[in-house]
Amino acid sequence: MAKIVIFIALIVAIIFLYPLIFCSKISTAISLAIILIFILFFLFIIYKILKIWGKKPEIGLLIGEECEAYENIKAGKDGKILFRGELWNAISEEDVKKGEKLVITGKDGYRLIVRKK
Repeated sequence: MAKIVIFIALIVAIIFLYPLIFCSKISTAISLAIILIFILFFLFIIYKILKIWGKKPEIGLLIGEECEAYENIKAGKDGKILFRGELWNAISEEDVKKGEKLVITGKDGYRLIVRKK
């Protein structure tokens, strides 16, 4: 994987720097230094992207956290909650009114299970 990332970074750097390498009167040492900087920059960007793509959501960390009902939720029915500025689908075993404080107790597929605080 790392070899592929390095190869892609090298190709992108050469494409962007083609005029600098072959069409200018800058010394070879300066051209190589600039190429190295571009390669390192692209490696860093590609590394960060791959690091983000490789992460899996950590739902277990949500359990026990507080959230707020975004809308009225009837017992056993789906509704929306607001957690850390994001809307999530949720289900509760009891009726919940909009704005009520809730606690996340688990997850069911893509839904969070909540109860009143």
